Amino acid sequence: MSMSSISKALFYSSRDRVLFLLRSDEYYSRTTGPAMLILSFENELEVEDEEGTKYLSYSYLVSAGAPVSIKTNYGKVAIFFLKFSGSDFKKLIFHMKRSINYNSQHTIYSDIALEAKLIEALLDAWVKGYDANTALSLLEQYVDMFDSMHDKTKDYSVDPRVLRVIDMILDNSSENIPVSAFAKEVGLKPARLSELFRQTTGASIRSFRLWERCFSAARYVYSGMSFTDAATAAGFADYSQGFRVYKSLGGRQPKKNTKFIDIKVVK
Repeated sequence: MSMSSISKALFYSSRDRVLFLLRSDEYYSRTTGPAMLILSFENELEVEDEEGTKYLSYSYLVSAGAPVSIKTNYGKVAIFFLKFSGSDFKKLIFHMKRSINYNSQHTIYSDIALEAKLIEALLDAWVKGYDANTALSLLEQYVDMFDSMHDKTKDYSVDPRVLRVIDMILDNSSENIPVSAFAKEVGLKPARLSELFRQTTGASIRSFRLWERCFSAARYVYSGMSFTDAATAAGFADYSQGFRVYKSLGGRQPKKNTKFIDIKVVK
């Protein structure tokens, strides 16, 4: 099978990482979302900063919460939503060759080390239709490889209190647990926890919970639920709220694309 014969997008999901292999629209645009790495299997991707300067690259690293619009020219791309704790982002950022002042608040990064090999490995996963465990394990191997190349005098660990809150959200993402309850669990005041969580992950607790609900809804669809039932089961008030969050991550109308996407979940 060649790349030209690929007919379906693949959506891989685990507890804390998501990989989406798809043919994009003319642009991939999001208003927010987890930290992500996007790579192109075909033409270079174009980014334009607020000064009007244009950049071309086969890969971009985007921080959590950052809005971005990337011209993909209807090409096939891989979108890797990184580990929610921020640890993947910390491991990758030092292996991006260029930083771009995208706007006054956000910097994005391009040209990842080992770019060609990573793209080739992901393409192989798509062509062969890897299961979720195999595909996401492959990405984890690359992340760990970058980690092994780090300056070991620097500390890239994540505060255990933040990790505990992330675990609580992942275990109870459909519930509206107040920040005060998380704070009590980890022995911090609510304001301090909110500040520490944002400093560590790049996002608020509320944003993180909404993103996880979106990915959780996709896993429910995989189990056979309708989009409306999946949105409710994931914790959204209704389908409309779920779709707004999905769209903010750069998603397209899901009901129109179901037959073109295979969802694969780590078991």
